[in-house]
Amino acid sequence: MYIITVSIDRIIRRKEQSDGTVERLAGMMDTDLYGLMGVSTCNDQDCWEYYIAVATTQDRNELDEFIIPACTWAVFYEEGPLMGVQELESRIVTEWLPTSGYEYANAPEIELYMNPDANNAKYEIWIPIVKKGEARELLNLPRVDM
Repeated sequence: MYIITVSIDRIIRRKEQSDGTVERLAGMMDTDLYGLMGVSTCNDQDCWEYYIAVATTQDRNELDEFIIPACTWAVFYEEGPLMGVQELESRIVTEWLPTSGYEYANAPEIELYMNPDANNAKYEIWIPIVKKGEARELLNLPRVDM
């Protein structure tokens, strides 16, 4: 696990997966952030959306564009079966986050798949974070205990 602060200038996203878009998105990857991303654009279940995305400098054509502002993320790297993604996310929220001194920031959560092989995947989970108390102060949000 490591903590980074970075702005993702531009990602191209698409909700549908079965129309060849994933292959097209994969062909558009041309930045240092190389891999297919799963992007959760809202941490509130009322407006939660999940997108397949890539970071690119190419024209988006009919695909959606989404700019992620600068944020600090806790990044967790894992290798193994893709089924482990949900287990890792659960451990992050139930084990790491409560004792870390951090809390969720108001930014997208990112899954970065560098090798999407279902049996031997290489992936990262990016959790947007701020030091405890800062999110509430910066965004004037009520405290949410996890």
